[in-house]
Amino acid sequence: MLSSDGLLPAKEHGGQPIPDDWTTISHYRIVERLGGGGMGVVYKAQDTELGRFVALKFLPEDVAHDPHALERFRREARAASALNHPNICTIHEIGKHSGQSFIAMEFLDGLTYKSRLDDPQGVGHDLHVDAVLTGRVLEHGSELDIETELVNVATRTQLWGERYTRSATDVSSLQASITRDIASQLRPQLGGGLKEKLAMVGTQNAEAYQLYLKGRYHLDRFTPEDLEAAAAFFEKAVALDGKYAVAHAGLADAYALQGYWGYVRGQEAYTKARDAARRALQLDNEISEPHVSLAVADMLFFHDYREAQTSLQKALALDPNSAYAHEVTCWFNAEMGRVQEAIVECRKAVELEPLSLLYNLGLSVSYFFARDYEQSLQQASRTLEIDPNYSLAIAQIGSVYEARGDYKAAIEQWVKSDQVLGDRHRAEEVNRVFEKSGYQGYLRKDAKDNEHVSDFYAAAQDYASLGEKDAAFAALERAAAEGQSLDNFKLDPTLGQSALRPALRRLAAPDGTAAVSDPTSPS
Repeated sequence: MLSSDGLLPAKEHGGQPIPDDWTTISHYRIVERLGGGGMGVVYKAQDTELGRFVALKFLPEDVAHDPHALERFRREARAASALNHPNICTIHEIGKHSGQSFIAMEFLDGLTYKSRLDDPQGVGHDLHVDAVLTGRVLEHGSELDIETELVNVATRTQLWGERYTRSATDVSSLQASITRDIASQLRPQLGGGLKEKLAMVGTQNAEAYQLYLKGRYHLDRFTPEDLEAAAAFFEKAVALDGKYAVAHAGLADAYALQGYWGYVRGQEAYTKARDAARRALQLDNEISEPHVSLAVADMLFFHDYREAQTSLQKALALDPNSAYAHEVTCWFNAEMGRVQEAIVECRKAVELEPLSLLYNLGLSVSYFFARDYEQSLQQASRTLEIDPNYSLAIAQIGSVYEARGDYKAAIEQWVKSDQVLGDRHRAEEVNRVFEKSGYQGYLRKDAKDNEHVSDFYAAAQDYASLGEKDAAFAALERAAAEGQSLDNFKLDPTLGQSALRPALRRLAAPDGTAAVSDPTSPS
């Protein structure tokens, strides 16, 4: 029975009536029960604060007090919240109501079909498809029983059905098995090569898959330790499965970003990155990741912008919902001086993967290049809501304050960033120098520190802020000579001064193309 506002009141939870006060849970209003199973009951609810629909998952009453079930529930929530992918539901919140834990997650329309597993014909008509694949998963200790069935929508007859028993550690190979079996049953006329292509989904090595996921997690964080760890995980993944294309692409990204941030000097990192990306393309050129990885190396070091643009266009044609492809396209547009286009692409990346630290930070930096400091500050703050200890977002807030001329607030943020990174000594020294010699004293110290660790681009920023044009030129030339990336030179509020524009003509790549782009030139 509908309530006066058209919303369905909550009716049941784990087979039992829900108390009246459960119509509203925290700031969520229950709309309808979507379905349930052995590990939980899911409801559609309205988030009254943000005006969106969410899915709320509760443990059913009969297992709510089972400590093992509770632990699995918490483990599921933690694992899901650590994953960022357009095909994985985003976890918004983990909370409690009347002593019962729940997960608030992204609501996907497809969830509504969970309660209609006995009506594949109706679901198929809704989706305008000829066949519907349904499945049920039952957990027995460390094993999973998966029952699958492909049903003809028009006749409601079974086209194919199978039951699989898998260890929980082998689930990464399940998709490939099902795809291969369906192709075998329904397309006997396919050539062997095409059958192999249809069945090739990532890797069938569960350990390689886990290593790949760990690599992507560390790649998002950008610290020297994290990028080194990312490379190590990807290397282990390809050692276990040399044909795992996306792991080769991840390795290319790790190498390129190590070079970009100056953690590995010279051309070696970028050459290894391009080689790994090309190996990934040899294995599978019909997935987006290798094309994006090749574009990163071509853009950041080899300055082959035409090839980078072609690779990115190919990646987005293959997968328009690739957040990483949109993110790197954002970088490319910024490199070309198209800052508004860059913002659009970075926004798209965040929409696709709202919990990605990298993509949220990238959007903040894009606003920064557009001199929209308020938006940059807000976006960096949103990034810190995901991870309060993300040092790059903290440092970005410092850069915004610096651009606004609030040097005391900038120093506070940079000190905080050093503290988060565990460099307490530098944090104390920066505070001491600023208190004694002010912002100018800090810039001179920072310039010398950056030169000491061969970060000549950062040193050039310090010298430019000091007004020492010749020293800034010299540092930029050292950066270019050592293969350090000079992308976004003209967009940088510190270096993009009219007095420094002659540096563009003095900094050229070995092949004669500009090492940095001039946004005032026609694109």
